Amino acid sequence: MEQAAKSLLKRISDKVSNLTDKKISQIAHAPNHNEWRAYIWQTKPHWEDIAWRVKEPNMKGEAEVHLGFYSAKPSEELSKAISEVEELAKGKVTHLIKNENGIRLVWIVNLMDENALEILFSNINVFLGNFITIALNTLIKNNNPELDQSESEGLVQEINSIDTALTNDDNMKISNLTNDQINWINANSSWDFEKADPIWKNTKSFAIQFMISKESSVFSYLSDELKKDFDVAKTAISFDASEVFRNIPESLKDDRELILVALQKDGTSISYLPDNLKFNRDLVLHAVRQTYKAIGELRFAPEELLKDSSFINELCIILKDHTVKSDWKDVLKFIPFEVLDQTNEEYRAYFENLTREGISRYKLEVASLTFDANNPDVYKTSLEEIYRKNLPVNGGHWLSSFDVEGSFYYNPEGKIASWGFNDSLYPILASDFIENTWKPAMENATLEQLVKMIPRTIYYSESAFMCDNQSAIWGYNKVIEYINQGDDISVAQLFELLNANHEFFVLEDELPDVIESLINKLKEKENDDIFVSLRDYSGYDFINKLFEEDEKNAFVEWIDIKLSTVTDESIVSSLESLKEEMNAWEY
Repeated sequence: MEQAAKSLLKRISDKVSNLTDKKISQIAHAPNHNEWRAYIWQTKPHWEDIAWRVKEPNMKGEAEVHLGFYSAKPSEELSKAISEVEELAKGKVTHLIKNENGIRLVWIVNLMDENALEILFSNINVFLGNFITIALNTLIKNNNPELDQSESEGLVQEINSIDTALTNDDNMKISNLTNDQINWINANSSWDFEKADPIWKNTKSFAIQFMISKESSVFSYLSDELKKDFDVAKTAISFDASEVFRNIPESLKDDRELILVALQKDGTSISYLPDNLKFNRDLVLHAVRQTYKAIGELRFAPEELLKDSSFINELCIILKDHTVKSDWKDVLKFIPFEVLDQTNEEYRAYFENLTREGISRYKLEVASLTFDANNPDVYKTSLEEIYRKNLPVNGGHWLSSFDVEGSFYYNPEGKIASWGFNDSLYPILASDFIENTWKPAMENATLEQLVKMIPRTIYYSESAFMCDNQSAIWGYNKVIEYINQGDDISVAQLFELLNANHEFFVLEDELPDVIESLINKLKEKENDDIFVSLRDYSGYDFINKLFEEDEKNAFVEWIDIKLSTVTDESIVSSLESLKEEMNAWEY
């Protein structure tokens, strides 16, 4: 299946190469992201990419294929491109994922089905040209960045003048890059540095030239001696400021030139400065000019800096400018309350008015939604998208992200206050939604509808957005009531209620009798039905909560019998994987 994934990516890469002269990466496996991928990219002035990916398949051989673009710096131009691609993809993709930084189009294909792969590539090929045109009109303006002449000459002189002797061993001395070294650098990708000759890897000129050629920091792979070198650190910082500055030796962390290089590249590097420099007035302003995300560190600033009214007002001028150039919601969620608390009324009113307008837009859009109990995900997803579109939130999906609006709360009138605001906006909107929309729908839902609603009600499930565990508990008990009345429930529905694809039955402590009833109901099902539903999941580890040892042994025996009769390769593969998982369990 790996070969099928790489083959599909290669075909897409070849097609893209006919559409643009931009540099395309090699196809590579990214195990941390469970995918193979290739892309066009730039690193300066900020990261952007246009990427095509194949995710690792499930036990059926089904894999997600992604095509999308990303920019670390949201903009109106980027937002327009996202909308154009969304319109272009209507009716042509399985689903899509988007936020203010980019969009991904997603298809699902069986990597073992050559015909399905051919059809998918044909579908992608139909609009790939338009997609690439839209993306490149907005992104990757600096795919083949050239150093300006003076900087380039300086670096060449610097590299050629380096004494590369790291030990007293004459064999470790390389005064200039050899043709072999240059050819190796040109032939390999940024991920291949570890494979280089050990002598080369420990040579300053080779390390610097590799980073410049690949526009990539390999700082973490360097020897301790090279990490202490100013020139090596400076070069690495120019490609990955925060990560490198966080890990450079303490002896270099207070070097002003390195600090300025790091802040110019990535203002958030300020969080890794020594304490005596982290709250330097000029450095803070410099960092925030580069990115509003650098402002967050000020929540730990000394009182005298926060009481400096001229500093705070200058800071707010910069932040106000960011709200015009970037998404104001992102800017606002990074501003510590300690800063807003000290600013003058003009800037405070400006930020509050942005929130007030966002609240009005949110309420207007929500009023146009229609709830369908047969498709509760659609309503919940739309509601969350409207919230994220119009109001600041503190990051991702999990747990308290919607409870915490930046480092402060704002109420339904848009007024901002510090932590603990009793009438904070999100809890009020969430309570209104649960009480007036979600609960009444649950109370009138059929068993099938209820099974669809419960996972989107649990506080730690697909989304923490406007969830309520008490409603979920009521729903589970209602399900048991339906079952006791004789309503039929499928294996897939039982898996859904056991939350098998996420965090296995997160309400286990609150509902021990319910989980026991659901598991017992599952054990009444035929092994064939259990197996068919199991194949829709990427892992089988949750099953160990269902079987006692003797039941596990019986299930393994069933697998062996099945293996002796089945010829379908994909089913055989799934059965063998399941058996391997079950034999690995310890009781």
